[in-house]
Amino acid sequence: MRKRIIYVIIIVVLLLTGCTIGGSFYMLNFSLTPDAKILSKDADSYPYMYRNYPFLRPWVDSLKQVDAASCILCCRP
Repeated sequence: MRKRIIYVIIIVVLLLTGCTIGGSFYMLNFSLTPDAKILSKDADSYPYMYRNYPFLRPWVDSLKQVDAASCILCCRP
């Protein structure tokens, strides 16, 4: 009887671990592969920002001049 309880607990723990690992790989794959809907929203974001926040245009232009617009989130050594 005691052996059976231990086996059930081990199986439940392994099942939960497998679900957690599988779910994390699924979420990583989901978040790192943008679909067409996300890409279309991203393409429309600059006109929306310029329309609603006109003060951003000089800031974005200055970032593009020094080629920093693509390196905002990366760390340079």
